Amino acid sequence: MPLAGDVLVFAYRGVVNGLYRIASLNDEGGTDWYYECEKPCIVIKRHIGSKVERLAYTPTSVIGAAFEDALNGRLEVAKERSSRVAVREADIAPENIQTNEGQ
Repeated sequence: MPLAGDVLVFAYRGVVNGLYRIASLNDEGGTDWYYECEKPCIVIKRHIGSKVERLAYTPTSVIGAAFEDALNGRLEVAKERSSRVAVREADIAPENIQTNEGQ
């Protein structure tokens, strides 16, 4: 569990199988765990691997406030970041980079 003063980063993943989903992100932008809640939200489920924890929905908590925004349409769906991007060295060689210079 985070300690006081830790920075938590969340990403709204949209509605998945009728449940609003918010992911907790790690330093690399990947999902460590995710939360789900239906509308109306009464119980928030936190999924950590195969383990599921249930939390009471409270709009004054950090995750509760995030769900409050999601349920009221105030969040945009964040796209998942690719864990790896393959770039060939030839693609970034100076002679292969196209610019708009001279146009």
